Amino acid sequence: NYGAEKHINGAVAQAEAFGRFALFGVSHAFYWTFPKAKSPVYWAFRAYRNYDGAGGHFQDTIVPSSSPSGTSLFASRDESGKKWVLVALNFSADRPFDGAIHLDGCGAPTAIKAFTYTGGDAGLVAGTATAAGSGLSVKMPPMSINVYEVTTP
Repeated sequence: NYGAEKHINGAVAQAEAFGRFALFGVSHAFYWTFPKAKSPVYWAFRAYRNYDGAGGHFQDTIVPSSSPSGTSLFASRDESGKKWVLVALNFSADRPFDGAIHLDGCGAPTAIKAFTYTGGDAGLVAGTATAAGSGLSVKMPPMSINVYEVTTP
């Protein structure tokens, strides 16, 4: 629990922690009590577990990634290497981030679903991502959690 459970800052901090846990192979973590349903931190949990309300989740294989200062990117793929789930964070409180996510060597995306959380009860809503060569062109609002589900050939 990083505090600010009722604010988007707390949600982004929690989402960053989950991504770091995945990078370093943490298999179990504990949250003191549990976040209130539909609170900002609740949606940080949902970004990794059930982002689409239909069981969509961060995949089992973490893939090394990098991102510019002020952002984080956590990438995962399924065993076949054809389904990718990416969690991208924009830490800026006042600047959107337009960027490119490269999936080098994976082929051009054949399907993309994007979800964004910027605070409030609405939760993860439709986000913005389009295919761009062998990757994605993304638009991340200020202080946001963004989830991209990508299918490649």
